[in-house]
Amino acid sequence: MSDFRWLDEILIGLQDSDLIHNLHPLQGTKLTVEGQVWIEAHKVTIRIALGPRFPLQLPKFFLRPWDALGFIPHVDTTGTICFADPEGLLFDRRKPVSLTLEALQRAIQVLKDGATGANKKDFVEEFDSHWRRIEDAKQAISIFAPKDEICQVIVASDKATGAMYVADSESNINNFYGRQNRHGQLTIENGLYIQTASAREIHHR
Repeated sequence: MSDFRWLDEILIGLQDSDLIHNLHPLQGTKLTVEGQVWIEAHKVTIRIALGPRFPLQLPKFFLRPWDALGFIPHVDTTGTICFADPEGLLFDRRKPVSLTLEALQRAIQVLKDGATGANKKDFVEEFDSHWRRIEDAKQAISIFAPKDEICQVIVASDKATGAMYVADSESNINNFYGRQNRHGQLTIENGLYIQTASAREIHHR
C-alpha cells in the first residue's frame, strides 16, 4: 500500500506549476483530480489518477473527453494518455512530487504533438491499435495476393450477409463466388490498397 503522506505536497506542486489550472478533486478524494491545460489554442481537461501503488506505479492521465483534440496518437477511447516510453525512461520514485510533475509534462507533450501533427507517423507504427479505435472500420476477406506497392483493387460487399471482399478484379470475385454477380447481390466499388510497415489497409469509396 502506498504511503500518501506526500499527497498534499503533490497537490500543492501541481497547483503552483504552470502546467495545469483550476485543479479540483473528484468524488471527494484527493487521489483523482481534474484540471485544465492549454494545448496550442485549445483548453482541455486532464484527469490525474494516483493509484494505490503510487509512487511505485506512475500516475495515470486521461483526456476528457477522449476526442477533445480530435483523433490523435497515444490517446485511446477511454481517454488514457500513453506518455511513458519504456526505453530510456527514468523517474525518481523517491520524489513523488517531481515524478508527478515530470509525468504530467510528458503527457501534455504527447497531446501537443498530437494536436500539431508532430507525431502523426506514430499512426503508422501503431496502426493496428489505432485502426480498432475507428468506429466505422470494417474487416474484409482478401482474395488476392498482397503486394508491396500501392495498387487499385475491387471491393465487393454482399448485401445479404454484409460480408466484404477485396480482389484485384471483378472476375476474381465472381470466380470466388462460383457465379456471376446475379440480381445485384454484390455492391462493387473501387478501392486503393496500401501496405504500411506494420499493417495493410484498404481505402474504398
